[in-house]
Amino acid sequence: MAYYWKKVINQGCLAPECPGKNEVKGYCSKHNYQIKKYGKLRPDLERGKYSGCLVPKCPGKHKSNGYCQKHNHQIKKHGRLTPELENGFKRGCLVPKCPGKHYVKGYCSKHSDQIKKYGRLTPELENDFERGCLVPKCPGKHKSKGYCQKHAIQIRKYGRLRPDLEYKRRKK
Repeated sequence: MAYYWKKVINQGCLAPECPGKNEVKGYCSKHNYQIKKYGKLRPDLERGKYSGCLVPKCPGKHKSNGYCQKHNHQIKKHGRLTPELENGFKRGCLVPKCPGKHYVKGYCSKHSDQIKKYGRLTPELENDFERGCLVPKCPGKHKSKGYCQKHAIQIRKYGRLRPDLEYKRRKK
């Protein structure tokens, strides 16, 4: 019996078309694991040999799951291939009139946080980007709580608007 195993050890793996070395009972470690786990050889679990990335016109070499490292990372991160993000192309937020830069899944950080917190975009909670100050006849742009920077400081500092502190323009 010992002679039989010596003879088998000198041969390769008993699985068809396997170049692996014989390690345990005539099979390589990969096929021996399949027999232990499933009770038989499982050719459906065999990985094919990939030469390059599965994405057309990609010169990258196969790294994992048939894709190069770049495309495999895209699939893991986004769940799909993202050709729109390749070649350093940067885009803005998907929300109309939002000046924010793309942060995640097409939205800026503000809108991404809204989706995380509320599960949707919340335009009713947003400030208009083009809205002016709430004080009548004030040409200032909205900065905080509906007021321009000057009026917001007055409210923060004194608790109310102070018309006596207003800058009066000289008439020409």
